[in-house]
Order: sequence, then structure tokens, then C-alpha cells
Amino acid sequence: MATGGHERLEDAVPAPDEELLERLPADEWAVLLRSVRAALHQLDDNVVTPRMAQLRALPASRLASGRSRRDLCRFLSTGGALWHGTLARLDDDPDGGTVLAILRGEVEVAAPQPRHPQRADAGSPDRHQRLRTRAREFREQRDDARRRAEGLEARLRVEQGRVQELEDDVRTLEETIEALQRRLTAAAEERHQAVERVRRQADAQVAQLRDELRKLRRREEERLQRRRRHRRAREALERRASEEIADYRSSLRSGARPAASGRPSRLPAGIAPGTVDAAQALLVPGRRVVVDGYNVSLQHRGHLELEQQRLWLTTQLESLVARLKVRCTVVFDGDPGVNAPTSRSRLVRVRFTAGGTADDAIVELVESLAADEPVVVVTDDRELADRVRRLRADVIGTAPLLALAG
Repeated sequence: MATGGHERLEDAVPAPDEELLERLPADEWAVLLRSVRAALHQLDDNVVTPRMAQLRALPASRLASGRSRRDLCRFLSTGGALWHGTLARLDDDPDGGTVLAILRGEVEVAAPQPRHPQRADAGSPDRHQRLRTRAREFREQRDDARRRAEGLEARLRVEQGRVQELEDDVRTLEETIEALQRRLTAAAEERHQAVERVRRQADAQVAQLRDELRKLRRREEERLQRRRRHRRAREALERRASEEIADYRSSLRSGARPAASGRPSRLPAGIAPGTVDAAQALLVPGRRVVVDGYNVSLQHRGHLELEQQRLWLTTQLESLVARLKVRCTVVFDGDPGVNAPTSRSRLVRVRFTAGGTADDAIVELVESLAADEPVVVVTDDRELADRVRRLRADVIGTAPLLALAG
């Protein structure tokens, strides 16, 4: 149903009103949605907004109504590349004639009529196409529900395992209690002297428990005091780190020569380890870089929530990768949470270590590389630095890294 040229079609069908798009009947919206999704996937990345990227990743069933549909209507009503691409594909769609007529104002949008299973057009090609479209949408919904169910089943199995462990612990405790009861029954049959001896032992145990309780309370108070001291020390460290980063950035003006390849790398003569020049010499294009995530973010953005820390650090690393062309992986302890994505970056690989520590994951990653492949680990953790150095990895501190990320 091509109109004879996309330029004339764009003149005849300008960007539609957002309200008109929202009032499109379900069948016409399904036809329009095919063209919109195809146009979304053909857009250049430099014109795709974060919200467009989210809409592009959603299945068709999620775009049929609600906020996602309203956002699509808003993007289409502004014109631009998305509308032009949609219009071109709609013009080529055999089912697009009614939608184009509505958008031109040639057909009024009527209220949806009740559907009857015996209507005359039940066997028409348009009806079959709509049924196929809906069937595809239902299959996508089914697959999405199945994936969610598999995830819930996996979590259920984990929880069942934990319940089994707790039941085993309860049985052990019950057996212990029964054994103690038998001992008490036997002790009651002993002579008075034996009973007194047991009583004295019990008194001694109570005294010991009370003493341990006092020690625990004292340790808890000491822990709280250490926590306050650590917080004050961290704040002071953040201030010092900010000053060091400013000094490091100023030193970048002098430039640095790249380190000689190998594992570990050899710095050029005159460049001291631990400096920005040393970091710049190590971070050559193609070099693999592994970052101890929370070791960096807690020092330099410890006042933020963990998700905000991850976003800040990933943004810094993206800038570094874009400029130096290194291959970067950042490792965080634990998991990202229920609603957080594992990664929002296409330049930086983000890994989480649910069930383990970032230190162990970083060491395993370094061990998995070829023995002669250069690798740079970014951390201020002395223990982790010693472990990866034994694997002949290069180590740079967090401050030089942030200075280069700039």
C-alpha cells in the first residue's frame, strides 16, 4: 500500500496527536505497534534515549497499554526519526491502511464494539492476521511468565534447602534436650552429695555465662565505638583522596610512556610505581583491567547508597574505556538487589559475587587468563593486591584510576 514516496507521505500524515494515538482501538494499535517496534530497533544509538531503550527491550504485550503505551504515544507525537521510520513501515504494511486513514483524519475513532464469535469477518485475512499477532503476544507473555516461574522455583528450592537445614538443627537440639533430661533423671536418683555437686557445677556455669554476657556487652560497645571511629576516618580519607585526585590530575599534563608488554609489565625508566604516570603507562589500548568495585566507591563516594555508588563508578569507568580503549570489568560483592539491573553499561562489564567475595572473584578471574596476558587490578586493598601480584598482575591504586577517568 505504498503511497509513492515517503516524503509525500510525511507531508500528508504529520506527527499525530498524542491523545489520538492513545484512543486507537486495540486492533489498530497492534498494527501500528508492529511498525513502531521495527522503527525502534532501526534507530541509531545516538538518538535513542534511555527510556526508548527500555521500551525497545519490552515485549509487545507490555506495550499494549499503561505507562509504556503512553510513553510511546508521546515519542511518536513529537515527530522526528522514530515517527518517520514508523510511518515508512506502516505505509508498507498491508494492514496499515485503516491506521493511516485515522491518522489523516479520514476516519473517526469509534468506541470499541462488543465482539461476537459468529461475526461475518471471522475468516477474513485481516482477522487471521490479528489473531496471529495476538497469539504471538500471548506466547511472549507465556514465555515471560515461564521465565519468572523458573526463577521462583529456583528460589523455592534454595529456601527449601534452608528449611531442611533448620529442621536438622531442631532435631539435633531436641536430641540434646532429651539427653539432658535423661541425665537429670539419673542425677535425681543419686545421693544428696552428688546432687549438690551438680548444683555447684550449674552455679559455676551460670556465673560463666553471666561473665560471658558482660564480655559480649563490652565487645558490642567497643564495636560501636570502632564503627564511629571508622566513619570519621573514612570521611577524612575521602577528603584526602579528593585532594590527591586533584594533585594527580594536574600531573597528567606531563604525559607518560606506555609500559612494556608482558606479565607483570615493566614501567619505562623514570616512572615511579603508584603514580598517575605509572597508571597511564599501564592502561594501554586493549589492556584488560579488573576493578575492585566497592573498594573504590566506598572510599570516594561512601556517603551514597550502594546502587548510586555503582552507577557513579560505572560512569567513571565508561569515560576511561572510551578514552583509553581498555577492556574493563568491575566486580562488586553480593548481588545488585531485586530491582537493580546487573549492568547498564555496554562499555564496562559488571559482575556481582552473590555467595562469595569480590576479592576471590578477582583472583579467580586473573587466574583464568593466559599466563602471559597482561592484566591490571585496581584496588587499595593490600591483601588483595598481594594475592594478585603473586599471579604477576599489575596493581594500581584507586586515586590514579579516578585521576585518569577525569
